[in-house]
Amino acid sequence: MQPKFILFFVLFSIIASCSRQNLQQSGPGKIEFSPMVYDTEITDTDGSFRAISVLNNEFLVGGSPNLLVQNIVSEDILPNRACVVKIEDSISYDFRSVALTKNAVFALSAGSPAKLYKGSSVKNLELVYEELDEAVFYDSMQFWNATEGIAFGDEMNGCMSVIITRDGGNNWNKVSCDHFPAARDGDGAFAASNTNIAIIGNHTWLAAGKAIYYSPDKGMNWQKYEVPIIQQQETEGIYSIDFYNKKTGVAIGGNFQDPDANINNLIITMDGGKSWEVISDKQSPGYRSCIQFIPGTHGNGLMAVGFAGINISYDRGETWQRISDEAFLSFRFLDNNSGIITGREKIRLFELGYE
Repeated sequence: MQPKFILFFVLFSIIASCSRQNLQQSGPGKIEFSPMVYDTEITDTDGSFRAISVLNNEFLVGGSPNLLVQNIVSEDILPNRACVVKIEDSISYDFRSVALTKNAVFALSAGSPAKLYKGSSVKNLELVYEELDEAVFYDSMQFWNATEGIAFGDEMNGCMSVIITRDGGNNWNKVSCDHFPAARDGDGAFAASNTNIAIIGNHTWLAAGKAIYYSPDKGMNWQKYEVPIIQQQETEGIYSIDFYNKKTGVAIGGNFQDPDANINNLIITMDGGKSWEVISDKQSPGYRSCIQFIPGTHGNGLMAVGFAGINISYDRGETWQRISDEAFLSFRFLDNNSGIITGREKIRLFELGYE
């Protein structure tokens, strides 16, 4: 008999200051999260949170308008605290790309102007890179290690936009189209959940809406692979990608304007992205904006979320079970069965329970 999955939530109130989180162990394999108490609520309730980065049980969340959320663990600050910063600027930024390293946090805005901020925390950010071209639009950001990172965006001047840092994020350089595979005019990725980039060791995959770009050497050299995912309309294609190891990866998408359509919207590779095949055709969850392998399941467990609900697979995407109808946009695991999940006006911790 296959296990049933239960999803436990605790609401992260949208906040403007730091507050303490208490966790209590309530039994084998089960954690209950006590309500979080905050000093002040943000008066602007139109926040939308798509970008997440996690590292060693810490998290960073990016949203709009101009919102960044981080739980901070340090010697001089009480552990397990969540802190929200709203960047003051005359321009409204949508932070759909964020990254955590052991030394810094990074936040990159989508659209023009593209502004990339760095700081030791969200409370002391400085601008380290910007692009002012009207066509600029960045979709995702990740780091290979503490010093080398990459951000990925829509097509400009004949190739997809890629910027790379090799010095811990102080300086970023754009990859020339002479060193990157050609893209079709107007090609773009979907900045739906900060999961357009997957990294395993030195291996890197970039999910454009209608193709996969692969580098075996941390962005020095690139190849382009076509994929069989549905892509007949501008709003169709890959929205999220994840790799279990350097060979096995999955990508999900579809059409956010037709979220129940589940034809050719889930694909898998077993050879590191060189070839892909459609799985669970007409049985997949339909459009989802984020997919991740469930840790501790040997590459067999998958979780996918979107504004049409949450789905779980425990046979590497062949069959799916819906565990919630609630709308979300993005999530990441913090350990084998718990993590952080976000959406419009909500950031929550969750746990996958079994019975």
